[in-house]
Amino acid sequence: MSDLDFYYVCLDEDGEPTDIVLHQDNHANIIKDAPAGWEDKVWAAILPNVPDLKPNQRAERKGWSAKTDENDVRIFSWDWEIETFSPEMCVDMWVRVPRNQLLAASDWSVLTDNQLTTATKNKWKTYRQELRDLTTVYAEVEDPADIVWPKRPDEPDYVDPPSEEEGEG
Repeated sequence: MSDLDFYYVCLDEDGEPTDIVLHQDNHANIIKDAPAGWEDKVWAAILPNVPDLKPNQRAERKGWSAKTDENDVRIFSWDWEIETFSPEMCVDMWVRVPRNQLLAASDWSVLTDNQLTTATKNKWKTYRQELRDLTTVYAEVEDPADIVWPKRPDEPDYVDPPSEEEGEG
């Protein structure tokens, strides 16, 4: 069930919702080829009203209900339960798991027989310590985009590509 799919609720003679709810595709088929007794039914859309979420939140649909919009018009829309992840969960998801993968991928750099120079080994040790420190530095992270990952010692420096003006001769 996509959050952007539309659903329709059948209304009774008094305009109250019934327990008949149809997905947009089924609703289209009912309207096109209405079975006997269904041709006069009145339908109201259940609006998706997907909530705006922060990166540390998730939403789950918990049903639908009648509401009054800002113009005092009765509408039907989904009811949502929003879960905010704990700081510990965010650190686990966005810092600890990827950090552990990066540490594992750099384990070779601390082996005694790796043929690296002392200076290069020290750069890798510093990098690995910076990775370990991330769980402390970002203990209250609420958005993964806020995390600044240390640069691997073997990662080249980023250089901006030349602008079009520089490329012209």
